[in-house]
Amino acid sequence: MRLPCAQGNYKLAYEHGQKEHFYQNWLYDDNKMKALAVEAAKFNFDELERLLQLKEKPVYAGLLREDEIVAESNARELQRFLWQSAAILITTFFISALSAIQFLLDKMRFDKNSEVGLLRLDYMNYAARELMYKMRFSGEPYGVIAFNLDSLPAINETFNHTRGDIAIECVVNAIREELKGKPNVQIGRHSDTLFYVYVTHALTDELVKHCQNCLEVIHNFTEDDLASNYRMRVTFGVGVISDCEEAFSTAEVLKKADLALKRAQELGGDTVVGYDDSMEVEEEESHPRRQARFVHFINPKLMGSPRKLL
Repeated sequence: MRLPCAQGNYKLAYEHGQKEHFYQNWLYDDNKMKALAVEAAKFNFDELERLLQLKEKPVYAGLLREDEIVAESNARELQRFLWQSAAILITTFFISALSAIQFLLDKMRFDKNSEVGLLRLDYMNYAARELMYKMRFSGEPYGVIAFNLDSLPAINETFNHTRGDIAIECVVNAIREELKGKPNVQIGRHSDTLFYVYVTHALTDELVKHCQNCLEVIHNFTEDDLASNYRMRVTFGVGVISDCEEAFSTAEVLKKADLALKRAQELGGDTVVGYDDSMEVEEEESHPRRQARFVHFINPKLMGSPRKLL
């Protein structure tokens, strides 16, 4: 008599034997092996390895996503940098083009005649500093003539800027002809009607005399000179630093010339005024400095109770 347990073991062993025989026949079949190889060739083992790593190691998944985020951020930064660089280049190109056009227009308008020799504002400041350094070493007087063309706006409005440029040319040539004996004479245009003349080796009285001679020449301009029947009105202000051995700046000389020009305009214009020390005193008196005001705050703790105050 067979035991049930032994019978069960024999049955299980028989089933295992059948399965083993099946697998051996299946694996050693050439056609099935070829089909398995073809399917294996189609399979993406790299993707399988990545999925297994993501499943087994969650930390690796976070690092991979972090690398992707960094790559996306770098791409955005590169794109932003390219856009900004393009915008800067385009802006620089247009600004340079506008500056070149403005320079050409100014050159065509103010530098048409080489005899005029008007300096632009930046070159005028540079020339003023150069003359200042030379006068510091030589100790000779250093002066500035500020003159305003009072009739220029009316000429431009009545006729055109071409007539106004002719008037400027006549005035500048008259001043240059009067000061031709002085070395290092520089004439520059500060604004539409305001001009500066930098002169060396000349005192205040001498420059005032030169300006009066220029004013007589300007008043005697003929109609052909100005191409109009306008009587040119020009106001002169003269400022000089006679002792150049001490340290000074161009701003000090310009201030003296501006104060003298302001005084001449207050007198009605079309005249010449030299700087006087009283002008600076009057200027300070007309614009007194504000005195500092001190506000005293009371500590609320020292005031006591509000009931006592009531």
